Amino acid sequence: MAAETPPEEPTLGPELPLVYANWVRLVPGPLDLGLDAGYFAPDTPPRPMLRLVLTWEHAKILHQLLGSIIEQREGNVGEIKLPPGIAMVSAPAGEQEDES
Repeated sequence: MAAETPPEEPTLGPELPLVYANWVRLVPGPLDLGLDAGYFAPDTPPRPMLRLVLTWEHAKILHQLLGSIIEQREGNVGEIKLPPGIAMVSAPAGEQEDES
């Protein structure tokens, strides 16, 4: 029996934009989860540069992968501490995002 060839790793090409983000917002829906990411500076309001939409199953996989990679990183360099003023904030239940 021949060994299976592993799938090729995706590469970042010129058609795939690289976006720096220091701000994220989660937009939950009944069937999927939107993750808005963008740049925030003190003199400007947060502005999404992209929205990644995931199924809830893929969001859970991402959650597990992020936890694992953060744990590995902290094992290498020590605890990752959040800067002062960084807060995890969620919208009140039932609040809808204005898409206009």
